[in-house]
Amino acid sequence: MIGKYILSLLICLLIYTSSQAQITDSLDIHQEDFESKLPKYNTWLQSSGLGQVLTTREIAVESDELSVYLQFTYIDSDSASVAWCLLKERYEAKANHTLEEALFFRMVHTMQVDPAKANVQIYDDYDVMKTPCLFVGMQFIDKEVKVTKTTCRADADLSIRLDDLENPQIGISEDFKIEEEGNKFIGNVKIPFKLESKTVLKFIEHYASTKYKTIDKDNFEILSLPNDDFLEFEVKHLRKQVFSDAEESWLCYIWNALFDNSCDDRPREWLKFKIRYLPKNEGFALNTSLTASFATGAGSKPKDSAYQNMEPEFQMQVEAYLRKFHKEIYQTINR
Repeated sequence: MIGKYILSLLICLLIYTSSQAQITDSLDIHQEDFESKLPKYNTWLQSSGLGQVLTTREIAVESDELSVYLQFTYIDSDSASVAWCLLKERYEAKANHTLEEALFFRMVHTMQVDPAKANVQIYDDYDVMKTPCLFVGMQFIDKEVKVTKTTCRADADLSIRLDDLENPQIGISEDFKIEEEGNKFIGNVKIPFKLESKTVLKFIEHYASTKYKTIDKDNFEILSLPNDDFLEFEVKHLRKQVFSDAEESWLCYIWNALFDNSCDDRPREWLKFKIRYLPKNEGFALNTSLTASFATGAGSKPKDSAYQNMEPEFQMQVEAYLRKFHKEIYQTINR
């Protein structure tokens, strides 16, 4: 009840302060002024922590309406949907108003515009050749923020439970263990807060896609789409992953210096990941199986038969890479 009262006071204050310098004539003649204020709104997103998921894109101004468009920092619809749900859940767990109300009233205050003439819109994809999967719209109707949300995915409205986020900087090094199983390395890590398995695996899929497609988009493949508790993917023909310190031979160095820089005899790598989500009483654990192989030679991409296992000769390098992989996953989930 007190929270509702405080929120009402906040809304009245924002409307009152914005109305003191509020534009009363046609809005479109003030477009340059609105555009100059957009970076200030984006600065607020960054300073408030919302900028990890959202950033400003552009504005559209008509005579009686100002539209501010935001976009997600994620490149695919699934990750954007998960990120939005997670951001909303985290924000509203600590605030006495909704995320949409915060976005809308901060925009009104920054732009100094009548709330009834403003709206905020968020799309997961602004490609005019595609139909957006996720849309969230905010406008002021009957003295309150009305939210419109549409999505093309049944799993976009994930029910996320965050039972323990008091200390988001909790490390994972003490709980990290690596075991050998044949030619595989198994990494186990416990994460001390609760998220649903589908949410976690989608974050991992987004992380892997971003990381490895940037290096070589043609040789990254999701072998199994995330189900309730399992994700499998592989990437091949890469260099400087496990063998991060590998350098070209002196023969290649001389060739590249004299001719066309086409010689590269650093080892190629083939990495296969299998990640299983394991629920725990106080959070969850990730069990990651990594099969790492390599091939040598300065020619074109080698055949699969040319690859050989890294274990046991390069055990320390594989363990270090798996540890780094888990650390980056943790940072991605906890961002």
